[in-house]
Amino acid sequence: MASLMTSLGVDRLTAEEQLRLVGEILDSLAERPEPTLTEAQRTELARRLAALDAGTVTVSPWADVAKSAESLGDRYVFSWKPNPAVMADPAWNPGGIRRDIRDFLERTRGCVTQIVMKDVHTCAHDPRRLGEWVRIAREEVAREVDAHG
Repeated sequence: MASLMTSLGVDRLTAEEQLRLVGEILDSLAERPEPTLTEAQRTELARRLAALDAGTVTVSPWADVAKSAESLGDRYVFSWKPNPAVMADPAWNPGGIRRDIRDFLERTRGCVTQIVMKDVHTCAHDPRRLGEWVRIAREEVAREVDAHG
């Protein structure tokens, strides 16, 4: 959603125009055969999306996630770049990857987040790792959303 708003040039809109745009986006979601948001969720999402006008803050793999989350809150998109070295490690460790992503999601609860695996130059001759990493990330995000909204 944040990338959609950025691609629409939200940073050039007034606060009122941003809220109208957010409302239009949420209305289009509600028109689906099975609405995915309750009215309370819709209102909270609109409030959080309206706060995105300040932009995205990229956070390195070596930053203190909890401290960064506290500083950013829901005023910015917290763009986390996990350490890409996990892809090249000779000992593939899906459990460790899951643990790292889960820890990130727990520490950033209440923040607007995105996860970007970047700067992957090798995957130890096993390209299936890339798909598995994505699958694990999606599962953990779904688990967090199901548990905490």
